[in-house]
Amino acid sequence: MNEHTPMMKQYWSIKKDHPTILLFYRMGDFYELFYDDAKKGAQLLNITLTTRGSSAGEPIPMAGIPHHSAKNYFSRLVKLGEKFAICEQIEDPKLSKGPVKRAVTEIVTPGTVTDDSFLNPDRENTLLAIHQHGVEFGVALLNLCKGTIEICKVNDQEQVNDLLSIWSPSECIINEKNKSTLPIPVSYRPNWEFQLDTCYQKLCEHFKVLNLHAFGIESEPAIISACGALINYIDLTQSNNLSNIHDIVIRQTEQFLIIDAASRKHLDLIDTDQSTGINLFDLIKKTKTPMGTRLLKKWYLQPIRAHNQLNDRYDAIEQLISHNHIHTLRDKLKVIADIERIASRITNETVKPRELIQLADALTMVPEVYHQLNQDLPQLFNTYENLDRIEQLILSILDKAFILGETTGYTIRSGIHHDLDELRQLAHTETFIKAFEMKERARLNCPKLKVGYNRIQGFYIEISKLTPFSPPDNYQRKQTLKNSERYITSELNEFEQKVLTAKAKQTHIEDIIYKKLLADLKIENHLIKNTGAIIAHVDALNALAYVTHQYQWHRPTLTNETGIQIHQGRHPLVEQQSDHPFIPNDLHINPSNSLKLITGPNMGGKSTYMRQCAIIVILAHIGSFVPADYCLIGPINRIFTRIGANDDISQGQSTFMVEMQETANILRHATPNSLVIMDEIGRGTSTYDGLAIAYACVIHLVQTIKCMCLFATHYFELTALEQQYDTLENFHVSVNEFNDQVIFLHQIKKGAAKKSYGIHVAKLAGMPEPMMSIARKKLIELEGVSDNQPLPSTVYEESIINQLRSIDLDQCTPKQAWELIHALKSALIAES
Repeated sequence: MNEHTPMMKQYWSIKKDHPTILLFYRMGDFYELFYDDAKKGAQLLNITLTTRGSSAGEPIPMAGIPHHSAKNYFSRLVKLGEKFAICEQIEDPKLSKGPVKRAVTEIVTPGTVTDDSFLNPDRENTLLAIHQHGVEFGVALLNLCKGTIEICKVNDQEQVNDLLSIWSPSECIINEKNKSTLPIPVSYRPNWEFQLDTCYQKLCEHFKVLNLHAFGIESEPAIISACGALINYIDLTQSNNLSNIHDIVIRQTEQFLIIDAASRKHLDLIDTDQSTGINLFDLIKKTKTPMGTRLLKKWYLQPIRAHNQLNDRYDAIEQLISHNHIHTLRDKLKVIADIERIASRITNETVKPRELIQLADALTMVPEVYHQLNQDLPQLFNTYENLDRIEQLILSILDKAFILGETTGYTIRSGIHHDLDELRQLAHTETFIKAFEMKERARLNCPKLKVGYNRIQGFYIEISKLTPFSPPDNYQRKQTLKNSERYITSELNEFEQKVLTAKAKQTHIEDIIYKKLLADLKIENHLIKNTGAIIAHVDALNALAYVTHQYQWHRPTLTNETGIQIHQGRHPLVEQQSDHPFIPNDLHINPSNSLKLITGPNMGGKSTYMRQCAIIVILAHIGSFVPADYCLIGPINRIFTRIGANDDISQGQSTFMVEMQETANILRHATPNSLVIMDEIGRGTSTYDGLAIAYACVIHLVQTIKCMCLFATHYFELTALEQQYDTLENFHVSVNEFNDQVIFLHQIKKGAAKKSYGIHVAKLAGMPEPMMSIARKKLIELEGVSDNQPLPSTVYEESIINQLRSIDLDQCTPKQAWELIHALKSALIAES
């Protein structure tokens, strides 16, 4: 270290406290990165990598970004999931003897950032902590803008993954002893930060309580460690934001319709559908405010089961439509700023004057929303309070016209502080400079003499080298330029000191006034946050009303009887993207006919039909109307899907292995109140193996789980099971065949399909005709063989067992018993 220059010694003394993250080191008008940080930053930000002199005998790698545009670069790093520290100059360079004092003033991480320029306005920015204690996982989610920690205890990694798909956190902290691969930025923290005793004490100190009984986690070590680690991480990176964290909320899992991560992917709830180019949320996201978008997404990702809450949302949508509120309300909402996030920055004292002006404008519009809706939807405004006084307070302190760039002036209004006004007059330099310049020109007979100012040199007198001029005795040379000389005089120097002193005092008084304004706003901040929540609720409901009105959706009916009835249901994404009229279909499923076995050709519409049934149920549980003429839905606790072919190369898992794992998850966790969608189970292996697996799945779903299930398959042998199980029904997608051509009608009808039409689909796909000719001949040959081939032995054995189980021996005559035994023996002989 002794070999380094003084500045680099200072750099390394700061960098040692932040070894794993980028350190942006302020030098004049630039933030500089050095050494490995420079190499990494140059690559991430696409900036020039250069060198700056040498230190310890080696060139210093360096990359920099301009101070005035730093926010753009910082925002890019946040989006990339990078963490970085900002090191500022904390003293006036003119007063410095040696390197200017510097210190880290901010540490930015993806999950803790609150600056609006770094945030996506349409999504919650959250920080997740996961800690395993024994067989339990404690999971804690911090929303720093709202100041709440949501907690949950789960029993396996699968459930953790499900929560990740629901919450979509921006960053996760994990004990460094438990390395994990997650699809989000991960910060590994030392083991001591998760120690139970340390975390318990940390939480009690933060919330100023003697114990954690009030939060319901006194005896939950995994959750205590996760929450304590969160508080410690915020204390380390965002210490000024700690006071904003005010509550711990237990996630009541049973209140939600559970959709696991795989099912969300299969239904295109999060990822974009490859065929339509959008996902379901894109379709319903008709909100006009950022906070409304975030609330609607929360409803969307966490569908609820409480019928009373859902009916309240349905009622509100009906009122918005029937009283023609939708469009006028959208016009009002679109000018309302992000009240929620502005309120969070008031708490953190990081809110900017422009944001406060936006808040004042929003509070002007909120009463108009209230007066429009209060008569028809008074339930939305139970906690509403007029905040005109807050708007007036802000505008009485801040100069709106100046802040918005409409006039000259100051951020803090003139006329509200006598000393401040006087200091501003003293700091007003234009009059003095003009008079001083004219006086010197006349005194020295030098008409080209100029008086100027810049932030580095201060005031100066500038004279061109082309001008014949001999400086008087009171002129002291200050700077020599290529084409001019700059001077200073004692009079100009005295004025500069006077101006600087006045400006420093002016800035000090302005800071005091602004902090007093923030302190007054913090007292009212709970009301500001409440107003933001009301507007978000109104906006989310109005978006659903807009979608309902635009797409002609209808209100679902909720019942306590298990089952689903859908009349003329449609797939909302396919319907909106298709150039042709969408063919609607019905669904009637309940405990007496719980499994629909669907056969038919590819491209016939099986997957679309099954997906649309699940999507209609999900929409109903977020409080939306649905794309169906009629919909009756009973209690549903979970939705499972097994659709499509996906491998997982990163984990070394084949398509078939992924399919089997997802199927196993369904068979382990589904209940009679679950909706299960299964598409072509067993297709990733040999025909007989696949058939046996699909057969066993159907039997288990019908006999053991007894859930509501849509089961699509190309194994036509399974259609025979309709004769053995009263709760199983065969359905097929209808097709017209004419002159070796097929027309897909996309209608779901009762009964099994007669054939798969795979050859026809291959022809439609453009397969070469010589190859198609070979395929047709081989198909005829195979069909001739298979007509004389029974089901695999496992299927026949199960069929025989089921027939024996169904016999009532007390009602069976000897002749009937003999005939049955003879038939079974004949079947076994034929099978062998």
